[in-house]
Amino acid sequence: MESEEAVIMEKNDIDTITGSLPAIIPLIDLSPQFRSLLKSFCVFSDEMIGDILKNEDPKLKLCTMLICRGPSAYKNFIKALNETNQTTVVQHLNETRAKLGLPPSTPPVVNNIECNTGITGVSYRVPLPQSSTEASTPSLHEEYRVLDTPNYMEQTPALVQPSTIPDAAPDYTTLNINVTIGTEIRGIAQNAYPNRNQKPRGQALIINYYNFPQAQRKGSEKDVILLDQLLQQLGYTVTLKTNLNLAETEEEIDLYKKKEGHKNADSTIVALMSHGKGGETYEETLINTSDGKFISSEKILSKFNNTNFPLLLGKPKIFLFQFCRGDLEDQGPTVTDGSNLTHPSAESYDDMLIAYSSLPGYVAYREESEGAWFIQALCQIFKEEAHCCHVERLLEMVDEEIKYKKSNGSNGKQTLEIIKHGFNRKFFFNPGQWAE
Repeated sequence: MESEEAVIMEKNDIDTITGSLPAIIPLIDLSPQFRSLLKSFCVFSDEMIGDILKNEDPKLKLCTMLICRGPSAYKNFIKALNETNQTTVVQHLNETRAKLGLPPSTPPVVNNIECNTGITGVSYRVPLPQSSTEASTPSLHEEYRVLDTPNYMEQTPALVQPSTIPDAAPDYTTLNINVTIGTEIRGIAQNAYPNRNQKPRGQALIINYYNFPQAQRKGSEKDVILLDQLLQQLGYTVTLKTNLNLAETEEEIDLYKKKEGHKNADSTIVALMSHGKGGETYEETLINTSDGKFISSEKILSKFNNTNFPLLLGKPKIFLFQFCRGDLEDQGPTVTDGSNLTHPSAESYDDMLIAYSSLPGYVAYREESEGAWFIQALCQIFKEEAHCCHVERLLEMVDEEIKYKKSNGSNGKQTLEIIKHGFNRKFFFNPGQWAE
């Protein structure tokens, strides 16, 4: 069954609700009459109302789900509030709208609304009361609402095209990824990083090192295909670079930091995939560039600190590092992304979340036929769970997934290292929950 095209309400209405939450949540009365009107106006289904009532904070749950119920949901919400004499709630919403320079809320004028039963081709119409003071029924386009199916069936994400690559692009017809779209916006609470309903959500940079003087990192081309598709479907504009030498790596990172898109972004993601070895400190890793030279992971992180990257001050900066960090392993035919050396220390920066594919001193596994364990598990977990879980939980799930894997012959295992540098709030991707 096809899902409706527009599931997000207008930005002005979202701003009204989110700006009024502290004032209206204690005042909303979830009476049977109010719930019945929300159902009659096709704002929520029976199942959704049940989910709201079962939540530990049902009033907040109602408001967060409301944002995802389409362009008419806010007007119908106001109508239900007025018909149950919850005028104080409406007054607070209007005060917020006045601060935003918006006209006051007015209830919609409708005779009936068509609702979907969840069965293909079957629908019904709900008659709605109309006072003598109401004007004529608005257009179908203005008030048409189709409820989500009871099992919250996912939408089909938009097709993505390969990001521009200076050399030959991988064959994107060989692999495909479809990110699950949620039915509500998560992370509206104060302990979460803002992630507005806009597209693009931010910029993303992928640098993959495939060709080296000694050999190729076979399998990494599959990682590129999946990670590029994943980040695009999460709402990011992806810059993809391959086989850079040391000087080109630093130049491309500096150019990426200057992109205009960062000015209106809520986050950024940087992914590097290569060989690697331990550095002079415990946390430092030396990353192989295609000319056989090395760049330090700490140097890359320093380029995105508050001093060197003020455009995203106070906003999430997420780093995905796929490379070995030493030689500690059980030998076997599985390919690794590594060399040697290790030692301890780390430097902290604000709002940074760093996911290393292995612990300091250890190898990271990569199958020539499938790609890197870390990237493959990350794309699988993120596509299935990013609609409902925050990014730290997603990475924990990736780590749990990898722990069950063993390298062929040697029983070698792999554990992620997830580091937070001032990353003190939850961050939800909310894939698909944006206004085009």
